[in-house]
Amino acid sequence: MPLFTKLFRNTPGPYLRDYFERCGIAVGEGIDWDGGNSTRLKPLLAQVEALDPIVRARLRTDAEHIIGMAGEVGQAALMTVATPEQREALANMESPYARALWMFLHDFPRFRHAEESSSFDKARTGRTWEAFVAPINLPVRRDEDQRQALAAELAEFFKGDGNVNVQVEVFDRDHVEEGREGLVQVIVLREGSLVSPLVFKDKTNLEPLPHRPVGEIGFTYDPVSGVIEVVAQGKEKREQLVRSFSRTLLGRDLDAERVPVRSYDLSVFMAERDFGADPADRVKSVRLQLVKFLHSDGRTNVTIEAKTPHESIHAAAERLFHERNPFHGDYTIHEVMLSVAFEPDRQNPRGRTVSVKLRHPNGCSIGETCAKERLIRRKYLPAWGVAVAPDVVA
Repeated sequence: MPLFTKLFRNTPGPYLRDYFERCGIAVGEGIDWDGGNSTRLKPLLAQVEALDPIVRARLRTDAEHIIGMAGEVGQAALMTVATPEQREALANMESPYARALWMFLHDFPRFRHAEESSSFDKARTGRTWEAFVAPINLPVRRDEDQRQALAAELAEFFKGDGNVNVQVEVFDRDHVEEGREGLVQVIVLREGSLVSPLVFKDKTNLEPLPHRPVGEIGFTYDPVSGVIEVVAQGKEKREQLVRSFSRTLLGRDLDAERVPVRSYDLSVFMAERDFGADPADRVKSVRLQLVKFLHSDGRTNVTIEAKTPHESIHAAAERLFHERNPFHGDYTIHEVMLSVAFEPDRQNPRGRTVSVKLRHPNGCSIGETCAKERLIRRKYLPAWGVAVAPDVVA
């Protein structure tokens, strides 16, 4: 029961007691909810193990959701959707698991919106994400008529899947750390093609279970930058999806022009250099950990990785290759890995290290799912001369 162990070990007792009482799950007899987590763990696990399998399955599902929002990305997402009053309450809680559980119990719609926000932000580094240019400061129309208009357009767009249901939700996300209201996010839930997996009707007989799995499409609109982001399968579909979104919820017909992708100049790593940082940002160290070279003949790669912090990658290359050092020969850098270490803080008492993989011409492994990633991506990659124009979120 590793899932339950993780939740019970890391969540203060009063929050767990609140959960079981509100959900009507009969556990807790003889449990010292105000005592230490270690003394409570074994008896609580034993009582959960004795529950009806259906109730235990429900608890397991809830635990997956709560644990999924206890990390740094999930915690940041919770704060972006919380009301000011909720934000103050969450900030005073002693555990990220407590914050996730509290929001799960007390405002599940906002909890679900935080899950959607977190999932959307993670997709920014994947192949299902794109950004498009739109006018700034447009109001997002979110009443029932406009939402139904978007749902109708998308139902028609996906009519190849049959007569499918489409549901549209709209909510606001604040840029808490930037001190301004920010993104408007739109979730589109739609039925897919009919499938019929086999299920057991009873212990011996199988039968098909026809149903339409529900998929998701996500949009965000930032009125400050005028950027529309979309997460959806199928690159060829995303232009039309953005046009439908803009026409129905923004009231504008767009050409769906893509935001130019930010490029990365990896030649700055050819010479050994110091990566400076402002003391206020609590960056402990920045280390070039791996470099992948491409020879001018286009057929040969050379990779050098510095395994310890005691020797720079340039010094290692000089020691190993001498006159054939790829930093001085007929090579260009195709990929690098940076290791950015941060001092301990409230969120990461032991400190945190962010690995950043950059790949020519525009690959970047980190998105903007947490404050440290945003700091590196928005501030330091441009400051170090790595990120080049256009200066937009892309």
